[in-house]
Amino acid sequence: MGRKEVAAMRTGFLKVTMVSSILLASMSFTVFSVDRFSVSSLSIIGDLTENQYADAKDVVFSVSEIGSKPQEILSALSDLPWVGQVSFTKKWSEGGELEIFPRDVIAYWNEDAFISSDGSVLKTSLFQAGKLPYFYGPAGSEKKVIDFYLKVGGILRKRDYQIKELKLSNIGSWSVVTTNGVSISLGREKLRARLERFLEVRERLWERGDYQKINYVDARYPSGVAVKFEDDQSQESLSNLVQKENVL
Repeated sequence: MGRKEVAAMRTGFLKVTMVSSILLASMSFTVFSVDRFSVSSLSIIGDLTENQYADAKDVVFSVSEIGSKPQEILSALSDLPWVGQVSFTKKWSEGGELEIFPRDVIAYWNEDAFISSDGSVLKTSLFQAGKLPYFYGPAGSEKKVIDFYLKVGGILRKRDYQIKELKLSNIGSWSVVTTNGVSISLGREKLRARLERFLEVRERLWERGDYQKINYVDARYPSGVAVKFEDDQSQESLSNLVQKENVL
């Protein structure tokens, strides 16, 4: 065997054909084949967006061009920031199947990234995120913010509120914006008690027939909350609701 033939065997001959894109059990499977000397057919499946599929395909092609083994392809795919898990299954004598599971992202993070359920910050545009909440916090606070979201979100959901935005400031002060437009300042301590106090005030207002839309709540006071209603523009009300960082 001459030198050119050896080189050809090492690099392989790469041929790409789009096979199909089907819907099965509410999951979109995109499949392509890679014809090589060592592997005659390699397919990618998974609940992937078109951009994710294209990104994975590019990685497989770039690795395959240097004659890599399936494990090396798995490693290269696992390095993609949006990939959570990859598995390889040999389907027949000369073919195999790669299944890709994207990471689960639960929120946007600081405007320029996503955050996953394990607290990983993922700076990539290759997620089909949809209507996720927005989380803000200093570096290193990711897991703390997620833990707060899970605890406080559960309390709010019981009262028909959903978190739209959650922020932890650099000095450790928490604030929440709900999907129906209520901004809540909670401060840095006694967070659950302060949140429950606001919810109790809301219930009392409803009990007396006061259904005004609440815009803003400052729950950082020791024994009460300040509430600003949508149609309340009085100077006295606004002065009571100014956020002061020295109020805990």
